[in-house]
Amino acid sequence: MDLTFTAPTRPLSVNKAGHWATKRRLLDPWKDAAWVTARNALVQGHLGEGEPSTVQVVLPFRTRNRRDAHNYTGTVVKAVVDGLVRARLVPDD
Repeated sequence: MDLTFTAPTRPLSVNKAGHWATKRRLLDPWKDAAWVTARNALVQGHLGEGEPSTVQVVLPFRTRNRRDAHNYTGTVVKAVVDGLVRARLVPDD
């Protein structure tokens, strides 16, 4: 099953993360969106809690500029996975 939600903010690169408080303010909406989407799917019975899964995050960009995907792993992708952990969809690492 695909879990899809609208990007709550622009994707944040680790190169521009800055101060921890700014980073948290920009990434918490990603974590919350993933959590809400996963919990809704669990409540509706579309997913089973703790079942094996694969997580693939597709980030929205408005331009075709070349980007290094690894720059978003420590920010947006981690926030999405943290939201899925909070929803108990995937186990905590």
